[in-house]
Amino acid sequence: PESYVAHLREIIDPHRKKHKIPEPASGEVAATRGAGAGVALRPLAKDPNREIRTWTSKKGATISASILQELGPYSVLQNADGKTLKFVTAMLSDADQAYILALKKTAAAH
Repeated sequence: PESYVAHLREIIDPHRKKHKIPEPASGEVAATRGAGAGVALRPLAKDPNREIRTWTSKKGATISASILQELGPYSVLQNADGKTLKFVTAMLSDADQAYILALKKTAAAH
């Protein structure tokens, strides 16, 4: 298993570094801010009924959409027309990342 994991890292690490994606905590996304820091949370499951809101990238670009789900380091957003867009979660604003974290905490509490 160790050699297989090393092989996977050789494939994944260049992509992760190129897109400035942080190392995963332990196979799951770990909370790193505020209350609950250090608690492992599962990625958001698919839910087409989340609220539509304005999302902002770290570079200032905005889009009006709802978060449909998380896929690894990506957030899948869906606009009002039903078009889906995939973004590297780490490239979203700190406020948007905090919003996603709050959704995860709410899901974990249920």
